[in-house]
Amino acid sequence: MAIDIFLTAKKNVSSHQTAFEELLRRVDGVEADAIRRFAEVVRANGKLSINMRLWVTANFLCRQPYENIYEFGARMSKLSSRIQDDIFKEKLGSYYRRRIAFDDLLVDGRGLQYAALNIGGMGPSRYGEFCVVFRPEARTGGRRVVYLKADSLNDYTSDAGDVHVARVREDLAAEESKHHLAALKHSDMIAHRADAEWCNMLCCDTAYIEALCAGRIELEDVAELRVAAGELARLWGLAFEDFSRRLAPGERAMANDFVQLLDAAGARGMPVQGV
Repeated sequence: MAIDIFLTAKKNVSSHQTAFEELLRRVDGVEADAIRRFAEVVRANGKLSINMRLWVTANFLCRQPYENIYEFGARMSKLSSRIQDDIFKEKLGSYYRRRIAFDDLLVDGRGLQYAALNIGGMGPSRYGEFCVVFRPEARTGGRRVVYLKADSLNDYTSDAGDVHVARVREDLAAEESKHHLAALKHSDMIAHRADAEWCNMLCCDTAYIEALCAGRIELEDVAELRVAAGELARLWGLAFEDFSRRLAPGERAMANDFVQLLDAAGARGMPVQGV
């Protein structure tokens, strides 16, 4: 039976709160205080973020809709007359069976968009050098969000397409439980990390809480763009350092995408922050 992620997450609110309170009773006072402070930071400051490649970010800022894999496949199939499933297989590679199996387990799973829970930092940059951070309002206006304790494909789904259904059901959290889920996931590390390191502990290349979003994420939802300071300097150099320099075709494409991105971000008063 398909999982209604929103109903399941709502049912988990009480159990996540109980588990959080039991955690606080098990640890000493100093550790409990750190866990409470971390949970409050996540509750108050947690936003959605999506890591995107440069050209995807530039196109999104110029109002090309941000597409999930199914929307991308449908558009490419219409343009090329190729079979959608072949496009999915080529685009997803070794993750094809995992993605299809997981999404088809959920009610309206192929309509979801995936993001991460972020309280600062660059997020999982292996998915893209630009971290697009969304306003809290992105969770309203008809867009609904639930959170999953870990990566849906790597942590819940096998290469054969088998999904650990019980764990998925147990690890789904509603908006009002996201801070409990985050604290429970990282309970062994919170007190041993400086507060300033919590953002990278929560959301990085090796660990993040996945956000499953129903409803299209719009350009108006974007609060800021983050990019690693070194990458920002590299792109700036390609685009502006020496206008007499001859760039290779790939470099020229990146420079043009970067300029397009800066133009679009600037027109909307959207900061591009080096992190």
